[in-house]
Amino acid sequence: MSMRTLRWSRPAMLAIVLAITYHNIAHASVILMDESRRVRSSGSVSSVTSLETWSVEERSPGDFGNFNFEVNETRSAGSNVSSSRGFLQSSITGNLFSATGMANASAGVNETRGNTSVNGNGLSEFAVTFQVLEPTIFNLDGFLAFDPMFGSPRGSATITLLSDSFTGANFRLSFGTSSAFGDFSQNVMVAGLLEPNTYTLRAFASSSADAFSLNSTQDGRASFDVNLALHSAAVPLPAAAWTFGLALTMLAGFRVRRVKT
Repeated sequence: MSMRTLRWSRPAMLAIVLAITYHNIAHASVILMDESRRVRSSGSVSSVTSLETWSVEERSPGDFGNFNFEVNETRSAGSNVSSSRGFLQSSITGNLFSATGMANASAGVNETRGNTSVNGNGLSEFAVTFQVLEPTIFNLDGFLAFDPMFGSPRGSATITLLSDSFTGANFRLSFGTSSAFGDFSQNVMVAGLLEPNTYTLRAFASSSADAFSLNSTQDGRASFDVNLALHSAAVPLPAAAWTFGLALTMLAGFRVRRVKT
């Protein structure tokens, strides 16, 4: 090997080694641990002559794939009517969790004698638990809303991101409300760094409508949109690694000059 080749090859080899080391340090790793996704419709409706109750729920199979489902039920007793709906469209991959959920409920009393009760309850829930093995940048964005379209229904729309393990520092982000009785909306946009730990992202929407008096109508809708993206955190090389690299570079240059003299 010529002196010119030696002079250029050693720093190049060192640069390659440092690049590989830097890449390995900066590469983030996420392990999917568990997931729970469901939609539900439930309620009851009664009149002087009949009573109807129901509860219908669909859950994801737990395979971390796409889960897109809707349950939408309506029941009547006499001329009283109740309905509720749960809707969820969601996707889980190694570095991106996305979901859109909606919960509707309505109740109407058109005839009443004695104890007449009409209610509906809709629910949509998305949850995924994952483990971060090294520092990871996250971007969380979403939207939460509750719309009381008629009467005074109640609802909830929340997004939380929290740590589940006691091995690291406690981490918690929480948005939305669990007890909305009026118009509510909130935009979510936050970014930061997740330290190695176990975390759960959860989004939840529910709506409940209850009607008792004659000619009363209750109707409400809660919803959420959520996206959590995880990115590799570029972690600088430790000072010792840079010192070691600099020493190797100086040594290579010293040996080249020594051969030429």
